[in-house]
Amino acid sequence: MSLVLAPQLLFPQGLGTLTGYTADISSSGTAAASSVSGGNAAANAIDDSTSTYWQSTSNSGQWLEVTFSADKIIRKMTMRNTGSGAGFNALPSGADLQYYNGSSYVTVASVTPTGVDTLQEFTLDESPGSTKWRILQTANAIAGPGTNIALDEVEMMEGTYA
Repeated sequence: MSLVLAPQLLFPQGLGTLTGYTADISSSGTAAASSVSGGNAAANAIDDSTSTYWQSTSNSGQWLEVTFSADKIIRKMTMRNTGSGAGFNALPSGADLQYYNGSSYVTVASVTPTGVDTLQEFTLDESPGSTKWRILQTANAIAGPGTNIALDEVEMMEGTYA
């Protein structure tokens, strides 16, 4: 009889009690997107500035991905659209927060952002370690059909433990 071990993902169990969150680490990664409108590149969403933004070219199945050089256990994500130059573009009204497990994307949380010019904050209870994290649009932009997705800033934080 032989024992076969499945690949392990690094989950936060055993790290202790979650006591808070690190500062935003998204700018230490590299951003990519499903599409880019004009000069509004994916990197603008993680540049620590709300005066720049990533803008998609459509309002269907858009995504923004951040890739890190090492596994990160993301426990909190934020997104913002301030309308600073984004015109009629907006946050998605539905999104999946996902990590890449080596062969496919896995949804950690399905969220419903609301409003414009507000910080949307989402906690992830059971997120594993991964080098790739993304926000996948699952519903039209808040401004309605025909409106592209725009994100002024996305932040990703790891947990701190005691």
